Amino acid sequence: MKYFIPIIIALFTITVSAQNSTTLSQNKSSIKATKLETSQSDTEQTNFVVLTSKFQQLEPIMLAAQEMKNSFGVFKIVLYGSEVGEFTKPTAERYIKWAKATGVNLSVCAMALERMKVDPKSIPKEIEIVDNAYLHSLQLQKKGYKSLSL
Repeated sequence: MKYFIPIIIALFTITVSAQNSTTLSQNKSSIKATKLETSQSDTEQTNFVVLTSKFQQLEPIMLAAQEMKNSFGVFKIVLYGSEVGEFTKPTAERYIKWAKATGVNLSVCAMALERMKVDPKSIPKEIEIVDNAYLHSLQLQKKGYKSLSL
């Protein structure tokens, strides 16, 4: 589990630097610069959206968000696919509380809820229901969010 945090942070760093660099040497410089920036308090913060189809991935994603708490603006996690019903189980409460404490927004895909026959009313009110996870991510990217799909 302790290896997931550096991996997720590295993925975010690589995603951000890959969008801003065109060569490998520039990517390495950007990664170093991004790591330095995360330790400083910048006035301009990056917003992230993470798509995942695996409920068990919430923990390493939340750990990464917690680690980066001071270096991002908005951090959204969207669960889609066959495991959306997990948000109706008692185990989801842990993630809801953790997300609230960390400033992370949890969302679930309405298309997946319908496909898996999960009543949207059974989803806790703290979890946003978005019509389509992919479309939601694309719309956020147009607004400047950095996206990562797991």
